[in-house]
Amino acid sequence: MQKITKGICVALLFCLSAAGQTKKQIDQALTPEALQKFRAQREQLYTWNSAKFILGEWRIQPQANAAETPTFNAKPDLDNKVLLISNAARLPGLAPGAVQRAAKDYKSLTIIYVEGLSLRASFYDNEGRSQTYDVVLADNPKRLVLVDPIARKNVVYEQLTNDQVTISLAPGAMKTLSTQKKITAVRVTK
Repeated sequence: MQKITKGICVALLFCLSAAGQTKKQIDQALTPEALQKFRAQREQLYTWNSAKFILGEWRIQPQANAAETPTFNAKPDLDNKVLLISNAARLPGLAPGAVQRAAKDYKSLTIIYVEGLSLRASFYDNEGRSQTYDVVLADNPKRLVLVDPIARKNVVYEQLTNDQVTISLAPGAMKTLSTQKKITAVRVTK
């Protein structure tokens, strides 16, 4: 019993000292200068400068199995507080001999937003799937990466030219980016 009491006291002292450091850090973070710096950094994120290469309406270059040419659209919304990437495609039905499925419309929406001083994204589609991503923007080459921290499969938008991007699914971290599937999209309008 005495050992348990001593253990609880040590744990309590540890928590109190950690709480004291946290309060001190919070007090320092809330200085007018720190708050002003935070707001400036956050406003810089809302310009979407590193993501401008992806803005506009895009058409995926023809694929053999597509019933029609898929498109996606990327634009800021909510007074530049979010970046929306919407996708629409007509998926073909299955070939004879397989389980019959009629052609259908597929739609998805990715919402990229600022959380603190980090970028995050939420993905939704009309088949009921949803996913949350960390977002990494790079300038050389211009790249927007949706990083899935759990499944470790990244969605990568990378600029080829001013009016052409590739979209790929890649495993692992950006340093070891080896593409599994890559498609090319051409800008229709900015």
